[in-house]
Amino acid sequence: MPKWCMCLSEIVLSSRHREIVLLTLLMVAFTTAICAQSFTPNFKPQMSISPRAGTISVDGRLDESAWSGAAQVTNFCERQPGDKTQPPVETKALVTYDNNQLYVAFICHDDPSTIRASMTQRDQFGGNDAVVVFLDTYGEAAWAYELFVNAYGVQKDALWTGVGAGAHQQEDTGFDLIWESAAAVTDSGYQVEMAIPFSSLRFPEKAVQQWRVDFWRIHPREAYRQYSWAAYDRNEQCWVCQWGSLDGISNVSPGRGLALMPSVVTHQTGELSEFRNPNSGFDNRKIDGEFSVGAKYSISSSVVAEGSYNPDFSQIESDVAQIDVNSTISLFYPERRPFFQEGSDIFRTLFNSFYTRMINDPQFAAKLTARSGKLTLGALSARDENSPYMIPLEEASVLLNTGKSVANVV
Repeated sequence: MPKWCMCLSEIVLSSRHREIVLLTLLMVAFTTAICAQSFTPNFKPQMSISPRAGTISVDGRLDESAWSGAAQVTNFCERQPGDKTQPPVETKALVTYDNNQLYVAFICHDDPSTIRASMTQRDQFGGNDAVVVFLDTYGEAAWAYELFVNAYGVQKDALWTGVGAGAHQQEDTGFDLIWESAAAVTDSGYQVEMAIPFSSLRFPEKAVQQWRVDFWRIHPREAYRQYSWAAYDRNEQCWVCQWGSLDGISNVSPGRGLALMPSVVTHQTGELSEFRNPNSGFDNRKIDGEFSVGAKYSISSSVVAEGSYNPDFSQIESDVAQIDVNSTISLFYPERRPFFQEGSDIFRTLFNSFYTRMINDPQFAAKLTARSGKLTLGALSARDENSPYMIPLEEASVLLNTGKSVANVV
């Protein structure tokens, strides 16, 4: 064959290859467009749940028959960084309840070798594979519970309130509920089980509950991805208003009655009989101690009275260290003392009007919180034994102990 004929055949062949490649690309683009059009996110979805049929053990395995009849939450969409797009992994949640608890389970499909999780203390994990349950039990978009569980079953919870700036306003990360969780990594991803006692929640006393809820999955990989059951409009400032609705919970009651928490703290000191002689013996002084008691009475699901005498906060976890060098403002720490957590959203305002940590060492304290429709009421009174007072100066601040004081907040 002449040389010019060979070149011509190569040119024709190359042209055919280009046509095949172009046709393949068009088919892929067409298929992708069809798939994208077939995915429809859930805008303000609704679900109805029924009581469980059988027992549930919170162990992360989901092998109980009670889960087979639970309501299913599917069709999650990506909210970050994608905007209402289809996630690359599948997620499903199951929801049921009994007279005492709300049960939620997550089935998160993924390559188990890529799962990121940390075995940490409560509230301390970050950047983990995790699931989230959001509960607005009054359905008023004023405040809500946030319950996180990572792939190892570690809990993190917070109380959200609509007071503040930004899409998520403010979250009280020091808020802690009593609830159960467990997780298990499987061959196809990981699973999570949660049991949330109704006695830990506040909700209206009605025959049938109607709550705002949402279910999230956090999926950190090349980007920090978030998937949600409810789709969100980024131009809408009220993110809670876009949650789904849950009904079907009937004949359940929130926490009621009287709770008492007494405690006694004792201590004893001593010293060497002769300071310079280590063999002189040790003289112990008399044993001293203090009694304290806390009480909480739920008058109704919406009205709670609480009192405390000489409260003992020695078991509260230590504050995370903060750097105060070259800072022009005082450091602020989350409130973890149980007495100040009940109704903390009521005492939060658009500006820092009341910092509960300034009540330093209360001898006694009393508080009343109430909710009725969109009206909330909070009243607090405390007698402080040692009241700190800070005087800001040009080069440094002076911290004084002004002795006893009384704080009243309404």
